[in-house]
Amino acid sequence: MTEHNSTQPSTSLAHGLTLFPTDKQTKGQLAFFEWPQMVEWFKGQKTYRAKNACPLIKVGAFRDNSRARGSKLLHVTALMGDYDAEQVTPQEALAMLAEWGIEGLVYTSASHHPEKPRWRVVVPLSRRVEEKDYHHLMSLLNGVLGGILAPESWHWARSYYCGRVEGDEYEFDAVGGEGVDRLDNGMVLPDPIVPNIPLKLVREIDTSTTVDPKDDPVAQHLINTGWALGRGDGMIYCRCPKEDQHTTPSTLGGSAWLLPTAEEPGNYSCRHTTHGPIGRTEFLRMVGYDDPAQDDWPDIHSEEFVSLVAEKEKQKLERLARFAVEPLPQFHQHPAPGWIIKGVLPRAQLVVIYGAPGSGKSFMALDMAMAVARGGEWRGRRVKQGRVVYVAAEAAKGFRNRTQAYCIRNGLDDVPLLGIISSAPSLLNEDWSLLHESIGPADVIVVDTLSSTLPGGDENSAETMTTAIANCKRLADATGALVILVHHSGKDASKGSRGHSSLLGAVDAEFEVVKDGGVHMLRNTKQKEGEDGQRWGFALDVVMLGVDEDDEPVTSCVVNEAELPTAVITGGVPLTPTQALVHGVIQEMAQAQTEGIEVKAIKESVAPLWDGMTGSNFWKVLRKVCERMDYTIEGEGDDACVSI
Repeated sequence: MTEHNSTQPSTSLAHGLTLFPTDKQTKGQLAFFEWPQMVEWFKGQKTYRAKNACPLIKVGAFRDNSRARGSKLLHVTALMGDYDAEQVTPQEALAMLAEWGIEGLVYTSASHHPEKPRWRVVVPLSRRVEEKDYHHLMSLLNGVLGGILAPESWHWARSYYCGRVEGDEYEFDAVGGEGVDRLDNGMVLPDPIVPNIPLKLVREIDTSTTVDPKDDPVAQHLINTGWALGRGDGMIYCRCPKEDQHTTPSTLGGSAWLLPTAEEPGNYSCRHTTHGPIGRTEFLRMVGYDDPAQDDWPDIHSEEFVSLVAEKEKQKLERLARFAVEPLPQFHQHPAPGWIIKGVLPRAQLVVIYGAPGSGKSFMALDMAMAVARGGEWRGRRVKQGRVVYVAAEAAKGFRNRTQAYCIRNGLDDVPLLGIISSAPSLLNEDWSLLHESIGPADVIVVDTLSSTLPGGDENSAETMTTAIANCKRLADATGALVILVHHSGKDASKGSRGHSSLLGAVDAEFEVVKDGGVHMLRNTKQKEGEDGQRWGFALDVVMLGVDEDDEPVTSCVVNEAELPTAVITGGVPLTPTQALVHGVIQEMAQAQTEGIEVKAIKESVAPLWDGMTGSNFWKVLRKVCERMDYTIEGEGDDACVSI
């Protein structure tokens, strides 16, 4: 066979080839080649140490160049078929293509051996082809090759390894001709052949899932009318209604009625090929069974059934891949998860930012989100720029003011990588799936606030919180994003965020926002894969947005870097949560007066926020705060006053 030397290539179409550097990576690289360049690319493959080190390829374009779960193959510009039966050589396959004048190339896979050939065929198309036309064209190519391609060739989005492997023999060759889709236009062609699927692929027979023959009316009909020959696992062996066309008699196992399962109705399969495929409907008619259901389930030999089986097989492999057992050296080769904001936001599943009302938690969440969408740095930390979707589930109008204030302060008209959802989903039902479909691939999803997405739920309930956590992680896995939940602190600030404790156990990182007068603090209270305990001070600067219909000013705030609150850094030891709570109330009251702040008023303001407060522990905390902050207590009991 000669190298590809067609002076008139079948098409000048630019073929998009998506390459995934390893089988662990779901983000690919898309490059465009005309067919002669594509041939040279396959010919000049690099050498890799092992099969799983080779890249995966698909001659087609994926949405966002991603094969992650939920992504979509948009179209292909070439057919890629797989052969693993170890009988037909690559040169024989090329000869069959040449016989029909079809352009294409063949390269061997990593498990190929000259005496046991395994290879893949790539045949260019003259146009972009979508899934609805793909299976017919693949069956046409299979007909050209004599029906030898493996069933996985009909998997629409399947990618294949490509490359030379150390110690293995790599063969490549190509022939010129026309695109197979151009030949499918009124010319004489071989019949399209769907793959010869073995029974184990058609249905993995499990007697625990198939119905008993006595409960299947078709099986009873076959037994009562003498068509049945015997019972197998999940099937009734039977005579073939076209036995007169067989070259050998029907034997046990040669043809069978596959018993229905909870998911699939019964179907028929015959391994004799002389009469061609016999579909379910034709079989029932020929054995004299009047099917009252007349369901729409595809016949076992139809391309629709092949596609259905292939998709189920793919889903099964994906499920099994979750629990793949890896040797330790291979496990060590996985890259570290990395950071979105170095040392702050991990590239993980779930993060919580919580704080009391008015602490500035939503402003801080927006500040981080904007930093990711814009790239650059955040507080001197490197930021990996990415797509951010902010779910403003609480007070969307107020959030609009915050984004406008941010843009005004930073001189921006737009932040292209930031998108906003201004309605509240429920994290207690399948809304997470709708969010996934709406959002698509992303890097960060902010949900503000968690409580607004738990309609009818109880934050203190383990069932409510674990359901919300599970759906957040499903959303993270489906989109590839870090989900950030903005949440409230509890009445007792010393006990962390509000609600059931399962939330803290589930998150990869947690941040608390506290306020001391006009200065705020962000504190990293948990970092699963890094250093926690970090603190950052910030202030909320007021930004003028305009005036309302009454000519009164409309304002919002933006985060600005500031020194840590004095209460936090005094003596180098932070205040306890209850001390910070009492100190915050004093600071609020001090905005109106700095002397004669009544202890009774302080106590009444603190009580709703401090679960379990008593008179004695309140006084203990108050004295400690005054000692730390150099405040003066004058008088005794509830008649006492504090001066700062």
